[in-house]
Amino acid sequence: MADDRHKKLSVLYASGKELQISGEFSSYLGKLLNTDLSKQIWDGMVLVPEFEVDDELKVLLETVVQRERVSFDSQVRLQHSIGKSSPEIARAMVYQLPTPVDAVVFPKDKELRRLITVLKKENIKITVYGGGSSVTGGIRSKKYERVVCIDTSNLNELEIGKGFCTAGAGLTGSEAEKLLNAKGLTMGFFPESLEHSTIGGWISTKASGQESNAYGDIEDIVISVDLYRSDSTVIEDNYTRISSGVSGKDIATGGEGRNGIVVRAKMKTFPKPERRYFQSFLLPSFKSGIDFMKTLERFPDVMRLMDETETDLALNEAGDSFSKRVLQRMMKSRGISQGSMVIIMSREKISVPKISGSIKMGKSPAVRWNETRYQRPYLGNILWKRSVVVDTLETSASWNDLPSLYQNVKNEFTQVTKEIGINGLIMSHISHEYQSGACIYFTFMFKSSNPVEDLDTIRDHMVQTFLSSGGSITHHHGIGNEFRKYLSDGLKSIQDKASDPIFLQI
Repeated sequence: MADDRHKKLSVLYASGKELQISGEFSSYLGKLLNTDLSKQIWDGMVLVPEFEVDDELKVLLETVVQRERVSFDSQVRLQHSIGKSSPEIARAMVYQLPTPVDAVVFPKDKELRRLITVLKKENIKITVYGGGSSVTGGIRSKKYERVVCIDTSNLNELEIGKGFCTAGAGLTGSEAEKLLNAKGLTMGFFPESLEHSTIGGWISTKASGQESNAYGDIEDIVISVDLYRSDSTVIEDNYTRISSGVSGKDIATGGEGRNGIVVRAKMKTFPKPERRYFQSFLLPSFKSGIDFMKTLERFPDVMRLMDETETDLALNEAGDSFSKRVLQRMMKSRGISQGSMVIIMSREKISVPKISGSIKMGKSPAVRWNETRYQRPYLGNILWKRSVVVDTLETSASWNDLPSLYQNVKNEFTQVTKEIGINGLIMSHISHEYQSGACIYFTFMFKSSNPVEDLDTIRDHMVQTFLSSGGSITHHHGIGNEFRKYLSDGLKSIQDKASDPIFLQI
C-alpha cells in the first residue's frame, strides 16, 4: 500500500477545470439515477505506487536523448499508461491500475530516428503518447519485458504556407488554433477534446471535429504526413496530392500508433470565420428530426439533434427562466410532452425549411452550446467523483437504419441494466451528417457496486447492437484496445500486415 511519500495522480478527463452545476440540476439528475449527488465520494485521484527503475534502461536512453527529456518518475510513468476511457477510469476508481511503461521519453525530432533504432536493437517496445485524451484504451500497454513511451510534446513546430500549414504531431488543437487565428486562419478541426488532443492523435485515430460538415473529417483536412518506422523507413510526404498508391497519409491515418510515429503533417487551412450565426428549434420528436435531416441537400457547419432525454437534461441544466416557462407553455399548447432540440451554427445565414409542429427557440441554446462545447467532459468529472459511471459510445449508420438502431440500443440498454439490477440513464444526439447517413452518439450513466464488470457488460451489449443494427464499431474515436475484438478477421489481417512490430500492438 502506498505511504505518505507517494504522489497522487488525477485520472479524470482534463482535470484542473470544473463545470459548475446548480444544486437544482444536481437534485434533478440524482432523481433520474435514483442516487444522491450532493456528496463527493472520490476525488478522482489515485495513489501512485513507487515503481522500480531499470538502471540499464536509464543508461541506454540517456545515451540517445538528453537526460532532462527522460523520465523514470512513477507519476509520469503512470500518467503515460492510462487514458481517459471510462473502463480505465472505472478500474482506477477501484484501484486496479494498469501496468506502467518502464520509462517516458520526450525527444526532439533530431533524436527520434536514432532513439527508435536503439530501442529496436534492444527489443524494447514503444507506445506513443499525444495529449492523453484517448477514450479507447489505445495507450494501455500489455506486459512485455520492457516498454518505453515516446511523448510527442516536443514535436510542436508550426509553419504557415498558402492554404496549408505544417504542424508537429505533438501540437494540441488549441495551440495550433491560437497560432493560426493570429494570422486570420483556422484548421477547421474542432473535436470536443480540442484543448488536449494533438494533431498526431487526430490522424492516428482517424478523428472527426464538431464542424466536419463545413471542413471535413481529418482525412479531408490532412494533406500529407511524415512517418517514422523502425526499419529505418522515413516516409516524408510533401505533396499537394500524389497518386502513386499508398502514401504516408494512408498508412498513418487510423494507424493508432501501430504503423509508426507521426512526426508532422501538412494540414489545410481556411480563413477564420468573421462571425457565427445561431438557430435553435424544438421538434416534436427525435424521429421527426431524423426524418427532417435526411431530406436536406446541404448541412449547416454544425447541426446537432438531441433526443428527448438529452433535450430535457439540457433545458433543466439551463435552470428556471422566463424563456423556459414560455417554451413549456408553447409545448403544452402543441401537445409536445418531451420535444427534441436541434441547434444550428453556421458561418453564413441560412434558411432552414419549416418543420411541421416545431417551435423556434431563438439563438440562445446554440450560443450556449458553442460557449461550453469544450467543457462538456467536465460534467463527467462531477459524476465520477460521486461514484456515478458515465460513458459515451458513438457509431455511424445510414439514414434508413438510424431510427431502428437508436431504438434497439435504447431497448438493449434498458434490458441489460434491468438484468444487472442497476438504475441507468441513456440519451443520444446526432452530431455529424453526411448525404448517406450520420453519426449518432450515446451518453449513458449508472451507479453500481461492481462498476468495472457492469460497464464492460453494458458496453459490449451496446456495440454488438450497433453492429447488428447496421452501425459501425465507431465513428471517430478509433478502436484501441477496447474495440479491436469487434473488428473483422479480414481487417485485422490487413492492419497487422501494415503495422510496425516495435510499436505496441493492440
